Amino acid sequence: MYVTEHIGRETYPLLRHTRIRPIPLAELAEVTMEPIALTLGQQFDLEQRSRDISSITDVKELQEITKDLLLAWQKEIARSRAAISSHPK
Repeated sequence: MYVTEHIGRETYPLLRHTRIRPIPLAELAEVTMEPIALTLGQQFDLEQRSRDISSITDVKELQEITKDLLLAWQKEIARSRAAISSHPK
């Protein structure tokens, strides 16, 4: 099962036409952790930014935001892997 299937029960059409590969859930579940809860401030920020993104009509601006988010996501994955590998088993 892929992350995109888990979220929307089907793969996003964009993934079929690009080089982005969906990440298998098994790859994400290498480490068992407690669910991460967002703080109230984070929830508020997420809602505000979601509304901001929903109001954007400029495709180029949305593309730039998407690229920035993908980069931030991959950096967070790298930081998480580094943190996990620095802890002795």
